[in-house]
Amino acid sequence: MKLLTLTCLGIGILILISGCAGTPSSKFYTLSPITDQAKYLPKKDPLSIAISPIKFPDFLDRAQIVTRPSPNTLKVSEIHRWGGSLSSNFVQIFGENLSALLGTDRIFYPRQIENFPIDYRVRLNVKAFEGELGKEVVLNVDWIVIDQRQKDTAIMQNTIIRESAEGPDYESFVSAQSRALGALSRQIASVIK
Repeated sequence: MKLLTLTCLGIGILILISGCAGTPSSKFYTLSPITDQAKYLPKKDPLSIAISPIKFPDFLDRAQIVTRPSPNTLKVSEIHRWGGSLSSNFVQIFGENLSALLGTDRIFYPRQIENFPIDYRVRLNVKAFEGELGKEVVLNVDWIVIDQRQKDTAIMQNTIIRESAEGPDYESFVSAQSRALGALSRQIASVIK
């Protein structure tokens, strides 16, 4: 009887060990700022830009990276994950991009105290920021730039950016997302200029 119990216990431990050994470890990703744009030295009288809280779809703002293999299907990866909040990373990189493009260090993020009079306020409503692995990323954003100096002046647009993924993996996918965010940043910076 003891031999049977020990044999069952040994088999159970082997099954448990083999199950744990086969679980792949998670990989974590972050968006990256534009790299082809030299960082400008701050201007003598730099602009002050306030970024309002960004609206993000709930199905995208999660720890797992979401892809869209077909128009009506989402795929959520349990292994490939964001290194933090996607919406927080998005707004941080957007701010860094604007800082580099406009030559200002006066970028105020949501819920940050604005220490200078604000020249422009930017509002973003992200409607899509996903795509298919190995194909393309789509960034669809409604945005508003408000000239705080002339409060009745605002520019409202919708921008759809498509960026090809250079490979079939998640790193290529996130890199394409970073390039799409860079293209959006350039468009908004050109309006502010």
